[in-house]
Amino acid sequence: MLEREVQSKKRYVWAFVIGTILFFLIIALSYFFTFVRFQSITDLQTTSAYSLFEKKVDYTFFNENICSAENFRSLTESLAYQGRTLENLESKFGKDDVGVLERKKFYTVLLLEHLDYVNSYNSRCSPKFDSILFFYSNELNLDDSNDAGKVLDAAYSLDENILIYSFDSDLNSTLVQKLKDKFNVINVPVVIINENKTLTWPFSVNDIEKYLDTTNNSSQ
Repeated sequence: MLEREVQSKKRYVWAFVIGTILFFLIIALSYFFTFVRFQSITDLQTTSAYSLFEKKVDYTFFNENICSAENFRSLTESLAYQGRTLENLESKFGKDDVGVLERKKFYTVLLLEHLDYVNSYNSRCSPKFDSILFFYSNELNLDDSNDAGKVLDAAYSLDENILIYSFDSDLNSTLVQKLKDKFNVINVPVVIINENKTLTWPFSVNDIEKYLDTTNNSSQ
């Protein structure tokens, strides 16, 4: 009888030890995949930044033709993928995670570089693209920002010649602050259409379409 009790206790001890080891293994694997994920987006941002800067140098310094649909498509798709990846990181690690915020700062630079590229493209090439600067908040009026994002998604689904650049107004970034000063952004959510028309929330898809150059041009 005593021997069975000892064996039973041993089983409990081993079960506890194995369970503890598995628990820490799962945590270790989670942190490993987290590191790989962060490294992946870091590498992607570096590659995208190089491609974007290279294309800009091609036409500003070497006077090469900017009107390459393939270049435009690849740069734009790469930027969109980065945006989706950042959203995924935010959902996994939180919007206040230091690593996520640093990646977002770098992403903000790429957004503005791409916008500058698009402005040059529009001045020389066709079809032209409308730009929408979307300032949102993860802290204040979060529901309004989410609803405004849905309206922008609906607008894009109707017109793929829209390029939407999303900026976190709460981000501790001098670049974001300069943007807010430039466009007099005080309350969010707000959108700036083609850098000259401001719409504060609430707004609808119809409100946006009225100020899209490509939509107006196609209807004439």
